[in-house]
Amino acid sequence: MPKMNTSERRVWFRRSILMALSVIAVVGLAYAAGKLADKSISAKNSESQQTEDSRSAESFIDENTEEKLITVNGKNYRLKDDLETVLIMGVDEAEVQQDSETYLNHNQADFLTVIVIDHNSKSYTSLALNRDTMTKIPTLGLDGEFIEWRDGQLALAHTYGSGLEDSCENTVLAVSEFLFQTPVDHYASLAMPSIGIVNDAVGGVTVTVEDDFGEADPTLVKGETVTLNAEQAEHFVRSRKGVSDQTNLNRMSRQKKYISLWKDKAVQRIKDDSNFVFSLLSVVSEYMVSDMSIDQLSDLANYVAEYKDNGTLETAGESVKGDEFMEYYVDDGDLQEKVLTLFYDEV
Repeated sequence: MPKMNTSERRVWFRRSILMALSVIAVVGLAYAAGKLADKSISAKNSESQQTEDSRSAESFIDENTEEKLITVNGKNYRLKDDLETVLIMGVDEAEVQQDSETYLNHNQADFLTVIVIDHNSKSYTSLALNRDTMTKIPTLGLDGEFIEWRDGQLALAHTYGSGLEDSCENTVLAVSEFLFQTPVDHYASLAMPSIGIVNDAVGGVTVTVEDDFGEADPTLVKGETVTLNAEQAEHFVRSRKGVSDQTNLNRMSRQKKYISLWKDKAVQRIKDDSNFVFSLLSVVSEYMVSDMSIDQLSDLANYVAEYKDNGTLETAGESVKGDEFMEYYVDDGDLQEKVLTLFYDEV
């Protein structure tokens, strides 16, 4: 990094921390509420950690460059140079994430977003994934070894493993497979107590309620504008039962709105209070699990602060009522187009 004067360092520091907090907000605020998600998923045998799914693009090694290429509709593609990807997860855990001391846990990855950082174009794009997405997820055995692929909701990949790093890694594998075996470099997950913490840290977020929350929270009345307290913020970003069409798509829309409004207030708080960042991070950090070091997290914050934000993409598809729970079936053609655009170059 080039030398900076005191003023430049202060600006750089504030922007970096802001984006770090934004990542925290994405994870902690937008986790979903499906504690009763279906865990009786149907099994489908596999002999390796790669499926033989017809969704997967045909791959081969280029004899000249010795790099892996994929073929889609008769065209060859290669991974873009200097991409960095981070899977952000909001985990359905009411306390600090702990080791379950077994190969299963009850905590689902109810919020999933892949941040795709393109260092060549100096830009980044977020790809939001619906937690109800029906796809293949890897299952683990007693010793943490891979057993087989099973069909189920994407959120359930995190329930295999201790609930800590191994569960996050299992979710990364499921997401990579879902994205046509596209590599995912890093992960960060945060438990749900962060919702109230980050909401109150900015003095509450003011929203206009567009849905009738009914029994979920009678204080959230459709058409009214309210500054959310910690409990209301949790209901606003979590609730879907009895709210609107009860789909995760509706909830994701609320989460996106909330995060944007929270970031606006966080900017002002950072300007007004030099201790704001440290006091918030000191509380929130204990709820995070990540494979990134402090330096890597700092770099990530710096990249996102300096690079252009291309916005958030969502997967097209359809939500249907399954035997017991909601299921989201993605439009494979739409997903493949987004994956090729974000991750690959045609050769």
